[in-house]
Formats: sequence, structure tokens, C-alpha cells
Amino acid sequence: MKSTLRFPSPFEVGTPPGAEGWEQLYPYYLLFSDDRRQEEERRLWFFNGMHFPEAMTPFDIITAEAGYLAIGEMSSRMFCIPPAMGIDFRVLNGYVYISPTPVTDPAQIEQRAVWFQERAGYYYANWRAFYEEWKQRLSAEVERLVAIRFSELPAVEPADYVFQRRGYGASMDNLAAYHDLIDSIFRVWQVHMEIVMIGFAAYFTFYDFCKKAFPEISDQQVTRMVGAIDVSMFRPNDELKRLARRALELGIADLFLANGSGAAVFARLRENEAGQAWLREWETSADP
Repeated sequence: MKSTLRFPSPFEVGTPPGAEGWEQLYPYYLLFSDDRRQEEERRLWFFNGMHFPEAMTPFDIITAEAGYLAIGEMSSRMFCIPPAMGIDFRVLNGYVYISPTPVTDPAQIEQRAVWFQERAGYYYANWRAFYEEWKQRLSAEVERLVAIRFSELPAVEPADYVFQRRGYGASMDNLAAYHDLIDSIFRVWQVHMEIVMIGFAAYFTFYDFCKKAFPEISDQQVTRMVGAIDVSMFRPNDELKRLARRALELGIADLFLANGSGAAVFARLRENEAGQAWLREWETSADP
């Protein structure tokens, strides 16, 4: 009998030795589950090795949850991208797998196209102004995040807390700061996807036009036409490469290869003139 090649079902993937019970570490709704098995097995799930190349710890999975929540909300309910209802994701052995959620009903796609044209058109018509406002909102989010503080708990709470009948101690301040931190992750993903989803929609429209107008054009040629734009998210990587080149020019690259923590590396850099010169470059790049 001829065998049929297929991708394995997520329900057939085994658990690595020593990782038994890993499912208990993650929220139940992020796991492949028997009550959704029929629907989940008919979909193709991709390992998202680009964004999450390693197994995600239970706490860090918040970053994936916040991101895919924002993608789903912006594509399905905010801008109503006609053929897309966001991306579902699941955790398997600690790794993130994703699957797109398409709109297959032609009537629904037609209705969503009307909504999308009105909503996205509003953004495209005011792109430059909205993009500048968007950058300011992101900067404000960064400043809000940097301002979050976690204080050491005192051996004894200040007397003023008692006499002012404050009703709660310093631990409550830290708990509020923790919630601010988590809220910031979800909020910044929403802000990020506001512009990104509209940008992707514009790119796919451009891609579709190129394929129809120039049938012989390759995907790579289309990509190259938009590849020269200045993308701010690449700035950190560019700054690190600049600092690496500067370390080679100053002849101090070996200081970074020695064993020790980051604090130890910085301490060694302060001991000589070349290292101090590099640290000045670091101060320039640390918060450009």
C-alpha cells in the first residue's frame, strides 16, 4: 500500500525525555486540546522559528500572547482586513506554533472590503501625520516603561503609612508596578500592530499589483523594491555592529571575549584609555 506523506499531527508529537508534564506550566488555552482536536488537526501549524527560535519559558510566553492578540484584533475587528482574521498560536513542548485564520466566505470578504477601504483609506490619506503621532506614542510608552520602579521592601513600613491610614504597604506598590509592566507589553504590541497591519496590507496590495501587471516578476524583485526603506526596528542591530567595529578599531575586542559578567566587562573597559573611548561610543548608542 502506497504511503501518503504528510505533516505530523501536533497530537502525535512526543515529549522529550525529562520534559514530562511541561503542559502544566502554560495556560490551558495555549495548548493543543482534545476538545479542539478536529479543528486543530485540519490546519497547518508552522513553527515560528523567526520570532521565537527557542523554547519559551512560561513567563516569557506573555510576549507571544500579547503579539498575536494584537495581530488578531487589528486585522479582524479594527481594520477588517478582508481575507484575514488574525493568527492562532499554540505552545508545543515550549515552542510556538502558528496558523493563519482566513476568511473563506465570499460575502463576508466583500463586506469586510467595504469596512477596510473606509478605515485603512483614512490612515493612508493621512499617513505622514499619523506615523509621526504613532512614533510619539511609542516613545511615550518607552518612557512610561523606564519610569517603572520596584523598591526594596522595608523591614518596617514608614510610620506615615499608619498615621495616614494608607491601608496597604510597600508590597502593594511593587504589585502595581508589576501589573504596569505586564500591561505595557500588551499595550505596546497593540500600538505596534496598529501601523504594522496597515503597512502589511499596503505591501500585499503592491505585491498583488506587481504580479498582475508584470507576471514574470519574481517575489525577490518585488521585495527589493521596498527593501531600501529605513526601518527603525533594525537600528539596535546596526548600533551593535557599529560598536563591534569600533572595538576592533580600538584593539580591545579581546576584553569582550574574556569570561565574566557584563559588569565585569565594563569594569575592564574603564581600566584603559581605549576602553574608555569605547564606553563613550556605548553611551551614544545606548539610548539613541
